[in-house]
Amino acid sequence: MMNLYLSAAEYDYHTLLKVAEMAGLAGIIGFHEAGDGYLVTFPQGGKCSGSDR
Repeated sequence: MMNLYLSAAEYDYHTLLKVAEMAGLAGIIGFHEAGDGYLVTFPQGGKCSGSDR
């Protein structure tokens, strides 16, 4: 699994969900509150590869 931390000062939760939906990643990646931001988790493996898009 790969993790990415995004600052809540720059992005709000609903914007992150909308961007994930527009990118076709809704339900594949997860957003979790983490301190002053959000932790984004991506599945490991080929399920979410760029070649699928």
